[in-house]
Amino acid sequence: MIAVRRARRIAVVAIAVAGTLWPAAGLVAQVAGDSARPSAMSQSIDVLIARLPGRPVTLAALVNIGLREAFAAQLANADRRVADGAAVYEARALDPELRLRSDLTGASRAAGIATTTTRVSAIGVAGALPWGTTLSADYTLAGAFASSGVSSRTGPSRLSLAVSQPLLEGANQRTVAWRAALVERTAAGQQLSRTREEIAAGFELQYWLLAEAQAVEAVYGRSLELAQEILSRNVELASRDLIATVDVLTVRSGVSLREAYYTQARQSRYDQSDALLFAVYGAKAAALVQADTLPALAITEVAPSYDIPPLADAITLALANRKDLRAARAHRDASQLRAAQSRNALLPSLALDAGWSSAASGATSASIATTPSSAWRLGVSMGAPMLNRGDRGLSLLARTALDVESIRLSSREAQVTSEVRTAVRAITLGSQRWRSAANAASLAWEQLAAERRRLELGLGDSFRLLQTEENAVQAQLEAVRARYDLARASARFRLAIGQAPIAP
Repeated sequence: MIAVRRARRIAVVAIAVAGTLWPAAGLVAQVAGDSARPSAMSQSIDVLIARLPGRPVTLAALVNIGLREAFAAQLANADRRVADGAAVYEARALDPELRLRSDLTGASRAAGIATTTTRVSAIGVAGALPWGTTLSADYTLAGAFASSGVSSRTGPSRLSLAVSQPLLEGANQRTVAWRAALVERTAAGQQLSRTREEIAAGFELQYWLLAEAQAVEAVYGRSLELAQEILSRNVELASRDLIATVDVLTVRSGVSLREAYYTQARQSRYDQSDALLFAVYGAKAAALVQADTLPALAITEVAPSYDIPPLADAITLALANRKDLRAARAHRDASQLRAAQSRNALLPSLALDAGWSSAASGATSASIATTPSSAWRLGVSMGAPMLNRGDRGLSLLARTALDVESIRLSSREAQVTSEVRTAVRAITLGSQRWRSAANAASLAWEQLAAERRRLELGLGDSFRLLQTEENAVQAQLEAVRARYDLARASARFRLAIGQAPIAP
């Protein structure tokens, strides 16, 4: 048996030296039928990814489209419009009111000799000032006409002004609801910006998932090509009775297993492409994928390095820049305004009222003389409900709402701190993992190249080469996953500190 093995190795060495086996630069993929095609050993993963079928798309282009078309972006814009509408509605507290009135009344004498018709016309305007003062001005004109049309008389006219200033309850409270709505509109704007950042970050995470799926497919595709090269070589040697049939069966089994891995990786890439396109294009995605069956192909390069500030600086930056924190603070401020209004409502109502009026007596058609007169008034009014359970209940609800918003703000601040710590840790340890995985992949690839040379010289066997190649594939896959895990960690870090994940 030893002699047989030695003779087999000598024959393999002779064939290799004669140049009838593999070229010195690598194997030829004869299964593909393209003798000019370079060996899979000499092709990098990036080259293999570029050969994958698909429509090239950049991350920035997808973010720009998604912020317009995605369902989440449309819902966020709708929430902002709701806040705008509420602010406009609450501004009605300062809207002036114009009043117009015209009345006709008739009266007849007991004997039915003549009938008099009286017309009263009035115009007035009323409004309020931001600090609670209410103002009104009215002008009234009355006229009387006989049914015979012979005599007519202009009735008295009257101009009156009135002002009321609340001193306790209601003082400077008329516009509280409006001011609170304006604060909440600001909060809605901050929340919209934060939602857009989260949407963009979600697109970036999905984009790197697609890029990772592409790399995984490329790694399994190269593994399949290498196994097919070994199978082609073994079939050639078996036809010359230089190796045993079991070596061919071993490699065939390896090829079939790698075909299954490659098929699964290809399916995963198509699934990731569909998930990304449907998330970005929203309602237009169905028509897009129906018109073009090619998957999306991620072509944006991963950042070569990731610089992050110290943890304490990152937390400070996040607490200052996070727009969801600003929105939470704005909601708390709006609740404070409403709580102050509810406390003010518990006070008795005390108001200073003042008014002035000027009246002119009427004149007949034969005389236009009038007798003007004026009057003024100044008084104080006060009132208070006996139990006031309504105001006390509203005050309790407002204070509770303020407590809830304060708790939410504190909870959000704690969550932001936790997110930043997790993101910093993910980048710090992810960078170490990537370097270690890349080094392991490089060493595994060198080991595979050395094992191939051993096989060319007849010092190895197909089974050991397939095992070495499988170890190399696993090392490469770990490097790929570490690389794109680090890219996703970078996106999460920028989102955690309040920076846009990608420039739109």
